Amino acid sequence: MIRIVESVFKKINTELVNGLKKNGANAIGLNGFDHELIRVVKKNPKLGLVGKIKEINIEVLETLIKSDFIPVISPISIGPKNDHYNVNADTVATALAVELKAEKMTMVTDVKGVLDEKKKLLSSITIRNANSLIEKGVIKGGMIPKVEACMEAVKGGCPKAHLIDGKTEHSLFLEIFTKKGVGTEIVK
Repeated sequence: MIRIVESVFKKINTELVNGLKKNGANAIGLNGFDHELIRVVKKNPKLGLVGKIKEINIEVLETLIKSDFIPVISPISIGPKNDHYNVNADTVATALAVELKAEKMTMVTDVKGVLDEKKKLLSSITIRNANSLIEKGVIKGGMIPKVEACMEAVKGGCPKAHLIDGKTEHSLFLEIFTKKGVGTEIVK
C-alpha cells in the first residue's frame, strides 16, 4: 500500500514542480526521506506505515532556500529502519512552517475557509474562536484537521495561518496582498 501512496505523491509532486518551473520558479521536488529530511516513528501499530514526525533536517531546506530553490515536499518520510512512512500532509506543512520560523502558513483547500453558523466566511479568527467553533460542531469533518494544523502553526510561532480556496483564481495573492483577503486567517 505504501508504494501506491508513494507513487501518487510522486506524480503530484512532479506536476507541482513542473508547474512552478513553467512559470519561471526554481523549484525542486523532495520526499521526506530524501536526505533524511523528515524522520518519523510509527504513529500507531494499528495504522501500519503511518508516521509521526520525530525530527526535521532543517539544514537541507535552509540550504535550498538560500540557493533560491522552492522545495516541494512529499510527506512520505523515513522511519527508524529506513522504511518509508506516510505522514498527513497538513501535519508536515505545519511542522515545516514552525521549524522554518515562517511568518505565515497558507493551506490551500477546496472550500472558501472557515464559515460561521450562517455559512458566512470568517475572514479572521483566533485560536480560541476556532476551538469554540469545533466544539459547537460548526467546523466539522475534513476542515477540523486543517484548522487544527493552522492553530498548531500559530501556537508554534507562525504569527498567522491562512485557509484559502485553491479553486478561486489568484486566491493566494488575494489572501496575502489584500486587506480583507479571500479566505480565513487564524491568529493567536
